[in-house]
Amino acid sequence: MKFPCSLILLTLASAFTSSAWSDETWPIRLSYPRHVGQTYGLSINIESSVSNSLTLPGTPAHKQEMNSKTVFEGTVKVTAVNDQGRATGAEITVNTFTVDIDTLQTGPQTLFPEGTVITATTEPDGVSFTVPGEEISDFGQQTLGSLLLIDNGLPATEDIFATDKTIKVGNMWLVDGEAAARSLSNEQLQVKAEDVNGSGSLVAVEEVNGQRCLNIKGHMWANNLKPGNLPAGTTVTLGQISLKTDILAPLDTDNGPLKKDASVNVYFSATNESENGSALIQSVITEQRTEQYSFE
Repeated sequence: MKFPCSLILLTLASAFTSSAWSDETWPIRLSYPRHVGQTYGLSINIESSVSNSLTLPGTPAHKQEMNSKTVFEGTVKVTAVNDQGRATGAEITVNTFTVDIDTLQTGPQTLFPEGTVITATTEPDGVSFTVPGEEISDFGQQTLGSLLLIDNGLPATEDIFATDKTIKVGNMWLVDGEAAARSLSNEQLQVKAEDVNGSGSLVAVEEVNGQRCLNIKGHMWANNLKPGNLPAGTTVTLGQISLKTDILAPLDTDNGPLKKDASVNVYFSATNESENGSALIQSVITEQRTEQYSFE
């Protein structure tokens, strides 16, 4: 497997800057066991963009673009956990919850006002959200689901990027391709484990707010994505997703993580043959996500 040069250089550099702990090793965990009654502060910022283009024979490309930003700040109280210690129920109290979609030209819109208490529950077909006396729209349900506030039954970052081995600064390990494929695949998209590559790396041990934290980075990518429900005569020429993560995981505590950053890029192109000639379809989807946690 070939690894990105930048990731290798970063790993080597961190091995020297963290020499104080160069001989120590740690288990790598990216999620922490939750317990009923646990309450923590959470802020999430998600910025995404979608760019689609369609080029027909003899005509200029027709393009569509959309950018959006979701901001959430509030507290999460765990109300149920599974046997893996992952939250399957929670009460979410909103401080700020806005969505800004540039094509609407309305600016940030409040999805739920301050003080709203949302109940989240893991169901067999996913996560459902309720607000007493209020019906949540499909858009509201989808936006809440994108925050990943509780376990949704799919493999999570922990399953893909963690390892059972004890790791020291500078070490790298391979991602779990089976878990990644299960997490990415759905009715609209199919991913095979053999098309997944990537690695995790312990790049440094840092002091953050008086706590020792592991700085863990990961890079995973998958090729040959197969979207479903494509029109007849369509041939996929490129289907690729890339995911990078950067996580601060505190040691010596069951409260964590402190911060999670993730960036996702999806590239897709296809041709469609018809009696009028060959059409070219191209899409680029990007998402930048930051989560920050606070524990008492």
